[in-house]
Amino acid sequence: MTLSAKHTRHFERRLNQLRAILVHRAQLHDQVATETSLSREDQNDDLASTSSLEEFALGVYARDFEALKEIDAAIDKIEYGIFGECEMCGHGISRARLEAIPYVRYCIDCATAAADPLADRSRRGEAFETSAWARVQRSRKSHNAMDRLTDLR
Repeated sequence: MTLSAKHTRHFERRLNQLRAILVHRAQLHDQVATETSLSREDQNDDLASTSSLEEFALGVYARDFEALKEIDAAIDKIEYGIFGECEMCGHGISRARLEAIPYVRYCIDCATAAADPLADRSRRGEAFETSAWARVQRSRKSHNAMDRLTDLR
């Protein structure tokens, strides 16, 4: 299933909105971390509760960072014209699935198979190697390697 230009623009707007929310939340996290650090210097807080809150905040921050990377990859896919394709099999991801998670990487069948510990992963590996996103990633790596070689000269 190929997405229409209208649907692609819709998902691009949603991805950019999600990205803005996560970037804003990261900025708030940094601000709170700075304020917490400063307040700790001024007073003797309960270290156990402060550590628990910091661990929780770091967990949220790490999840947001991972989601931000996935969102950026999805935006890149829009630019390459391959948004909505499963990275594993290359087939289209359903619009309903993209509505739920606009940065999703796999169709429901491949996601289900990936979650199954007994599934045959050899076929999926072959499918991934020929998927459009795998070709983009290989192209990026070769361009990056060429850039590094050029920089050495």
